[in-house]
Amino acid sequence: MQPQQPPRSSNTLRSGFRNEAELDQLLDLVVTARSRSGSPAAPAPAQAEPAVVEQPKSLNDLFTSYLKYERDIRDLFIAQSKLEKLLFGEDWSPRVDAPSTQGIYRIATSAVTNLIYLAQQRFAPSGGTLEISEHRSLEAVGMQNWRDEYDRHNRRSDEAIVPPVDLDKLWAYLEATYGGDSGIEEAHRQNAKLLMKEFRLDENSELKRTASSVTLIRRLWGTKIDYGNNKGLYEIGYNSRDDLTKLFKGLACAFEWAEMDQLSIELAPARHRMCDYNFAYKPRDRTSFTGLDIVYFTQQWEFKFSHAAAEKLMLYLGTYGQS
Repeated sequence: MQPQQPPRSSNTLRSGFRNEAELDQLLDLVVTARSRSGSPAAPAPAQAEPAVVEQPKSLNDLFTSYLKYERDIRDLFIAQSKLEKLLFGEDWSPRVDAPSTQGIYRIATSAVTNLIYLAQQRFAPSGGTLEISEHRSLEAVGMQNWRDEYDRHNRRSDEAIVPPVDLDKLWAYLEATYGGDSGIEEAHRQNAKLLMKEFRLDENSELKRTASSVTLIRRLWGTKIDYGNNKGLYEIGYNSRDDLTKLFKGLACAFEWAEMDQLSIELAPARHRMCDYNFAYKPRDRTSFTGLDIVYFTQQWEFKFSHAAAEKLMLYLGTYGQS
């Protein structure tokens, strides 16, 4: 009879580790060390190849591509729902939600709007604003009724179709009409019209000339503040601040055209506080720029231009304000 081995106690260590987790941690360290030293390690899982996107040949590829995207999304949802029902039974409620898409009609609407916006940004002068009428642009290319045509088709059929919108044709019109110097000149005409309206120069208002300045009046009604840190000061209304921002942008654009760069930079709305929504002022106080003082009153602001600045501004308005 062989001698019996004494029974192992319950707290005897197995392989020198308290539990399997410690062994796993050690193996992870070995794999990491091998990869750092150049030793072969376990192969990494295969990565999915990125989808290859074909180079589009037309802006209108947006529509055909979006319709395919909607179909693919819908098919994936149906496949996932069927799989879950196979696993859990027909009375199973799918755990995935049907994805929401914009629909081809909204895609077409936003595409037209954004194409107009892109043209406004691309063809405007530096620091200036160009406004392009969407209605007139669509009318010029014969697409002003595309929404009605699309709705008529939808009333007859449930099948989604590409909207009768030709983005290539629309962009070609925008480039031909506003590309080069055409958009810049149109933006200056629009800006001159804005300045004349803001200062009421189109109403034959008289300029106030002195030996040191030429004054233009901008009507602004201030309201006295009765509370807070600015109590006793005046502020202008919400809508007036938006108009004031457009005025300063317009002046900055005009003086950039006139090559008075320092004044143009100083007048940009981001360079001062007068367009801020928390701006408050005391009557007869002023803000000074290079060639311009602005004096605040309760019912108007006086823009006192130096003679040099006033001459440049009048040249700009004479060049673009009469057309």
